Amino acid sequence: MTARKHARYFLILLAAISLAACMFTLCYNLDNKYTENAPRAVNGRLLLDEEALDRAPVFHLVWGWEFYRDALLSPEDFWPGQSLPHEVIFIGQYPGFEAGDPSRSPHGSATYRLRIAVPAEPRSYTLELPEIYSAYRLYVNGELLAEMGNPDPGHYRPLTGNSTVTFRAQDSIELILAVTDYSGFYSGLTYPPAFGEPRAVSGLLTARFAVRLAACVLALGLGLFYLITGILSRRGPGILYGLMCFFFVGSVCYPVTKTLLATGPAWYGFESFCYCAMLFCVLLIGGRITGAPEKALKAAAAIGLFVCAAVLAAPFFVIGNLPLMTAYSSMMNLYSWALAAFLTVRAARGVYRGRIDGEIILWGVAVFDCALVMDRLLPLYEPILSGWFTEIAGAALMGCFGAALARDTVRQAREKLVLEGRIDSVSRLVELHRSYYPVVLEGIQDARAARHDLRHHMRLIRELAAEENLSALTHYLKEYRADTEGERTLSYTRNYVADTLLRHFAALAAAGNIRFEVRVDMPEHPVVPDAALAIVLGNLLENALEGCAALPEDKRFITVSIRLWNRELCVIVRNSFDGTLAASDGRMLSRKRSGREGMGTSSVKAAAERLHGSAAFTAEDGVFKAEVILRTIPEEAETTI
Repeated sequence: MTARKHARYFLILLAAISLAACMFTLCYNLDNKYTENAPRAVNGRLLLDEEALDRAPVFHLVWGWEFYRDALLSPEDFWPGQSLPHEVIFIGQYPGFEAGDPSRSPHGSATYRLRIAVPAEPRSYTLELPEIYSAYRLYVNGELLAEMGNPDPGHYRPLTGNSTVTFRAQDSIELILAVTDYSGFYSGLTYPPAFGEPRAVSGLLTARFAVRLAACVLALGLGLFYLITGILSRRGPGILYGLMCFFFVGSVCYPVTKTLLATGPAWYGFESFCYCAMLFCVLLIGGRITGAPEKALKAAAAIGLFVCAAVLAAPFFVIGNLPLMTAYSSMMNLYSWALAAFLTVRAARGVYRGRIDGEIILWGVAVFDCALVMDRLLPLYEPILSGWFTEIAGAALMGCFGAALARDTVRQAREKLVLEGRIDSVSRLVELHRSYYPVVLEGIQDARAARHDLRHHMRLIRELAAEENLSALTHYLKEYRADTEGERTLSYTRNYVADTLLRHFAALAAAGNIRFEVRVDMPEHPVVPDAALAIVLGNLLENALEGCAALPEDKRFITVSIRLWNRELCVIVRNSFDGTLAASDGRMLSRKRSGREGMGTSSVKAAAERLHGSAAFTAEDGVFKAEVILRTIPEEAETTI
């Protein structure tokens, strides 16, 4: 790759990273519950007046919650002069009830309390209840308005889901949330709830639901399409991409599922597994597209499988054990960063080596890398409408990988059209040869008869010349007789297509001082379509000639073996070559077109597949071997191939 191309790709990559960083920064500032322009509570009290409600008819209750640990309280437990809360926190400050103290358990019971001063006239308000881990009761102004699961420690039953409560209030609102958790990766009120006028809250939640639903439907449609086409075409990357889309949906669909139904703690293990499985599919697809070495790809895949298995087993061993939960979280982060590093290196090498899809993959990986970095730089982020940084990056990876596979599909379709055009051209050429072949054979027979007659004439001339002692004429006639008797017309088989091609390439091999050996055992009448036989034999022999050309004359050889066995035509071509072979994922790469499969081998594969046969290429000790099996068909079906 030239220095100019290096600079171009570097600038494109820099632009992609800059755009991704700008996008994540905009999301952080404009679509973030923690940075929205809204009223804030202080020390458990929030003041709202008409102006504040007009300015922010819906906002999120993030700040200033009173937190009572190890206590499942009800309105009766609060009275004037009561003891102060253990802490005033903001939602999301701690992942569990340990409240930043590693010596404490992240599970147990806790109570959250917030008092809101509202206008004096009665009006309706709506409070969103996001996923609260993992059972709770909500009291509004001393009245129990919502309950999910059973938070009583003696009768604990976990259940989570998204819901809303609407109530009327005047002057003040007291929110008390009593929560118990013994079964979640998080504990308590983890996500800030939305609060405001009913219509505004409903509009916000509907928009959020619609955005997630649209993303899930689009990903499911793409996944189903690629999965079906991958199965029908037997293409592994297409099947993997379809599974990747399905796992992506499983990892981002929680706002939809939690709105439609309440679930138990097993759902979180499923979400984590889908995320890891999606990254596992990304690893396999990206590694294959960028040409990763087989050993490195297998090692990375083994690590990915281990992480996926660990995620499935985690709910049975991690819950309730803070060190294990910390190790689990570290493993997930390390897995994401290791995958990003592996794909970044592979995509960069793919671009450097000129692979056709490395550039697109590098863009997607750059967005994913940027998401991981921005997630560390901007930790206080929870989206209002869009998604988390890693979810946005997952969508970018899905789009880039889909574009790479689509471009590869288009390229294969074009090559197929070119191949079909070549097949038509070869078919017309074969028909032309078919019409002339009987004439050629007849000419050969006539030439043989003529030589036979000429020998009788020459014998007579020799005898006459001997009687006149014309020694010079006798010597000349002897040499001429030896030459004419030594001539033979070379014909390998009665099948005109194979014979024509073999004689043509035999002449080329002789001109190039290449030893050319042929063993043919096939019937005169076609056993496979003439066009398919011409494509296979022609491309194999052409590649063999090119492979020998770089060697010294004493090391050049080509051997051809063709035989009919059990209604299958077996074609084996061996040739010497310089030992340098470019291959990737079982494909022979062209030396003329960097990073792309050779047209000759791809044409042979396509012709074999059209006849439900096979084509295999191997190289060992300086000998390249091509083995092609073509299934024979009835002659009347030839026109459909």
